[in-house]
Amino acid sequence: DGLPVNEFSAAYKGEGGELFFGGVNGFISLFPGQIEDNPHVPPVVLTSLHQNGVAVRGGEALENLQEVTFRWPDNSFEFGFAALNYTQPEKNQHAYKLEGFDQ
Repeated sequence: DGLPVNEFSAAYKGEGGELFFGGVNGFISLFPGQIEDNPHVPPVVLTSLHQNGVAVRGGEALENLQEVTFRWPDNSFEFGFAALNYTQPEKNQHAYKLEGFDQ
């Protein structure tokens, strides 16, 4: 979350609410109320696409696809995707919607 180090051996809370953390490379101080969420929304890329269990290999790279149409009876599909955020990927949250099905 933007801290210059991840290992601390000492902590202290000042009278004004300021927090101090010390480690082998020095110390940092911060006011918890001034910490803001990261507003950056990472780009999302399509990593795989399967139709009826078979990998779809169109004429263009998966990340360039804008729309995919599956016709009946080929209505079974699976896709993989990834958010390109390497800072703290375990905090990424994903949601998707099938237009016309999810309300």
